[in-house]
Amino acid sequence: MRISFLSKSTFFTTLVAGNLLGVGVLALPIKIGLSGFIPSIVVILLIWLIMLLGGFIIADRIIGKSKHYNLPSFFSDQLGPIGHYISVICNLIILYGVITAYISGIAVVITELYHITSYSPVIQLCYAACMFALVLGGVKILRSASFIIVSLVLLCFVVLIFSGMGHFSPHLLTKTHWSFFMIGMPVAISAFHYQNIIPTVVHHLDHDRRMIRKVLLRGMLLGLLVNGIWLLIILGSLPTDGAGIDIYHAYKLGEAANVPLEHLLHSPLFKTSSVIFALLAVSASFLANGRGLYDFVADLCYSLFNCEHKAVIASVAFMPPLLVAMVYPHIFLSALDVVGGIGEVVLFVMVPAWIMLSKRQSLSRRKRVMYGAIFTLGLLVALYVLLEKLGLAHQYAFLAPFFVH
Repeated sequence: MRISFLSKSTFFTTLVAGNLLGVGVLALPIKIGLSGFIPSIVVILLIWLIMLLGGFIIADRIIGKSKHYNLPSFFSDQLGPIGHYISVICNLIILYGVITAYISGIAVVITELYHITSYSPVIQLCYAACMFALVLGGVKILRSASFIIVSLVLLCFVVLIFSGMGHFSPHLLTKTHWSFFMIGMPVAISAFHYQNIIPTVVHHLDHDRRMIRKVLLRGMLLGLLVNGIWLLIILGSLPTDGAGIDIYHAYKLGEAANVPLEHLLHSPLFKTSSVIFALLAVSASFLANGRGLYDFVADLCYSLFNCEHKAVIASVAFMPPLLVAMVYPHIFLSALDVVGGIGEVVLFVMVPAWIMLSKRQSLSRRKRVMYGAIFTLGLLVALYVLLEKLGLAHQYAFLAPFFVH
């Protein structure tokens, strides 16, 4: 019994970690790296703590519920009828957004590294078809694929780190641009998003609060370790600007982090390992979020139209992100801004903080201040993304230093 329980906890630890690898590996060093290494570490640790705490708050309120109790039910219970609609809108933004970003990001990595830009639509179609087939293949296939992929990701990561150290310069880590710290926050939130699988973790770990928290913490620590080491390598190898091959140009071109580093290294080993690593890391997140999108759309189709036809559900779930990625092949970083800065920040930063603040009479003054600060930070991130995406930020002179031109 103990062996079975241990293997179950290990599997869900890797599942949580798998959710944290795709975005962090490809996007985090480019978006957050504009501020420099020290500000990046500060932001990452802050967001990591907030997302871990938010996950604990959600998990504690799902413990003891039925196996059919999921996030929409959670938000309805905590926020009332309006919570259901907030959950639906934000989940659609998150799930459609991340699938679009993953399809776009993989195509960018392969086409830029191998200089085959004209084949981008073909690569997107082939990758999406493979992922959709795995997602639709059933829970057993999904679980086996997820565990194998995450294991291979960690193995490949070791090769990637050693092959990527060729131009590491510690002095680059001393550069700081604190005014740009807000730019990376939406992607940092997206990089540490795992809350969509919390109901699954709670139910499969038999509502054991101690074990659930241990699994979430271990998975988050593993994701933090991988993302932190990768950030160190990238920011210790690429200058923020002024070098042609740098963070700023990669940001403007919407490139993944391994693309400019490969252009600097010219290493066949790094190129091969980075492509394999990107494919595996993104696929680990794709499988979890792809299944989440399919189940979410299936629930909507049944409740709104009484439709249970799998082909219809699959088309509604997967065709929109594929088409958007093909029409806008470099939408990768921009899509993650919307996902992290609107969908995820509302559901998994602001809502958990609001839940705790609503019970302020039982909270100490220090905790009220802490949750108030978390809610305010989430609100500022959401406003920041909205101003940027609506093109309104540059109309206000006092905001100019916080945006990249």
